[in-house]
Amino acid sequence: MSENKHTAMKTIYRPLILAVLSLTGFGCEKSDNINSNPCTQGKLIQQWCPNPSDLAIVQIHSNTNVGEEWTKNGKTYQNVVLAQIDKKLLDSSDWGVIIESSDSTFYFNYSTVESQNVSMCYICCPPATTILINSISLSPCPITTDK
Repeated sequence: MSENKHTAMKTIYRPLILAVLSLTGFGCEKSDNINSNPCTQGKLIQQWCPNPSDLAIVQIHSNTNVGEEWTKNGKTYQNVVLAQIDKKLLDSSDWGVIIESSDSTFYFNYSTVESQNVSMCYICCPPATTILINSISLSPCPITTDK
């Protein structure tokens, strides 16, 4: 192969290879900086304790069995967790929309955390399973921690 053809081939394939690598490296199923938990869909059931609160009851809609069955006011929810919201997300516009929305479905990455002593703001108890939400988005994946 002549040197001109070889150089032309490198010029053509290099951007293509970089594009493919970057697309496969930033998908929803892989996140190196969030304990490799995939992007998860969930719904805010309620904030836990009065505002401002970094705790919320979240029903997980994605195919994961992290949560538990939880009942409030006679209604039973499946796959529910007590979610601690990362402090940097509390003032984000996305979190503001989520807590004000009648359809509070959102997407997030999380890590599991040890159960903590939660103040009893309500008559009933929160779910025993606790997670830390590291990033949020109103639209499906991919999402990042740069919110």
